[in-house]
Amino acid sequence: MRKKRNIYIPGSGEPHPLSRSRIEAFFGCPLDAFLKIRHGVKDPPSFPFTLNLRVDLNLKSQLDCARATSQVPPVSKEVGLNLSLFVHENIKEWQNNWKGIRYLHPETNLEVYDAIDEVAVSSTGELVLMDFKATSTKSGLNLNDLWRVPIRRQLDIYSWLFRKNGFKVANESLVIFLNAKDGNFSGNTLEFDAKLIRLQIDTSWVEDKLKEIHAILNSESPPQPTPGCALCQHRQEALELGAIAA
Repeated sequence: MRKKRNIYIPGSGEPHPLSRSRIEAFFGCPLDAFLKIRHGVKDPPSFPFTLNLRVDLNLKSQLDCARATSQVPPVSKEVGLNLSLFVHENIKEWQNNWKGIRYLHPETNLEVYDAIDEVAVSSTGELVLMDFKATSTKSGLNLNDLWRVPIRRQLDIYSWLFRKNGFKVANESLVIFLNAKDGNFSGNTLEFDAKLIRLQIDTSWVEDKLKEIHAILNSESPPQPTPGCALCQHRQEALELGAIAA
């Protein structure tokens, strides 16, 4: 089944919403992203990360309570942070997956948006964008690992969106990893170690990527299949077998 909403129509003149995850899709496989946005082709369903979501929601609830009482959240103390949470009337909207913080890029008419995890404010009045990740690993947390590189781009886009909305944003963002501890699972309790990773912000790539995406979406020729993409390989094998038409 194809999606019928939010299909990109070249030359329509209407702003097109483009989420951060859609931008990220063009780093993985431009053909797959093109098929999603231009033709509404859906990805196969995946299993929901329900445990990760529950940890994320619990942490956000803790932070909401801290913001309301002007307290430093316990998880922030645990990783050695003394930042104040940013108080703003649009916080809930920015954290809403269907709304988020938005900016209409005039050169491409793409309305970029994303929902943030959290935003703090430094002693100098700069905003510090934050993201939370729940995981379980014994190999250590290294954001240079291939599958974690998108986290860097995620924080870059957060910062870019806030800057485009007129906010003063720090050149550093923060990721708090909650890593499940080893040991016996007893008492119906799962414990986590909190670790802080600081990232230098680089938004220099964002607008060039938007222009590249805009050019792809307006092309009548789809991108070539991406080597290593499982969906592209599946389509190609089906074509070679004659199972589907070219």
